[in-house]
Amino acid sequence: GRATEEDKIKGKEIFEKVLPEQMKQAPSEESFNRQVRALGLTPEQFRARILEEATVQAVIDRELKSKKTVSDAEAREFYEKNPNVFLEPESVRVSHILFSTQDALSGRELSDDQKLEKKRLAEKILAQAKTGADFAGLVKQHSEDQTSKLRAGEYTIARSPRPAVPEFEAAAFSLASNQISDIVTTRFGYHIIKGGEKTPAKKTEFAKVEARIKETLLQDAVQKDLPAYIERL
Repeated sequence: GRATEEDKIKGKEIFEKVLPEQMKQAPSEESFNRQVRALGLTPEQFRARILEEATVQAVIDRELKSKKTVSDAEAREFYEKNPNVFLEPESVRVSHILFSTQDALSGRELSDDQKLEKKRLAEKILAQAKTGADFAGLVKQHSEDQTSKLRAGEYTIARSPRPAVPEFEAAAFSLASNQISDIVTTRFGYHIIKGGEKTPAKKTEFAKVEARIKETLLQDAVQKDLPAYIERL
């Protein structure tokens, strides 16, 4: 009811950015629509709700957020008082060759005999890698990780307290540059990993996060004023 025509236009712009992001979380549009129906909404009702929420956001931005300011000094104070928020973890760039123990189509585990065959192949390729064979060429010829295969098997891994693939991360950080690992077994299969450049942990420069800090502080200020604003309405 508070929305101006300009708010409605801005709300539609927000909606057109938000909706595709929501839909990306489902493997297909039909799957997305099924999830929406499970919430008791038709796809049309869901879209109308997102558009309404986006218009509400435009009104709040105009009536509350536009009246707030965050100074450079306030942003800098937040940065200095919350160093862990802006700490970039140690990272390492590695290359790897994957011999998958999952069926490419179904994702199911291979049989024990098939796994043994894959491991024997991995051992054979490992011997070639350790005697100086071109690693990028071995990746191109043998790796079953289709995503990293396009970039010579490369990944950059940030150290994490709860790594998604702990065996792989542990091996990656233990290797010296250009050192070849032994076979590393994970839930995805058998890996041969080549160590690369390590980047130590560091604090992100203030200039790179200043805008994000100011936006966070603005949103905090709006949230504090929102209950009283709604009460006035």
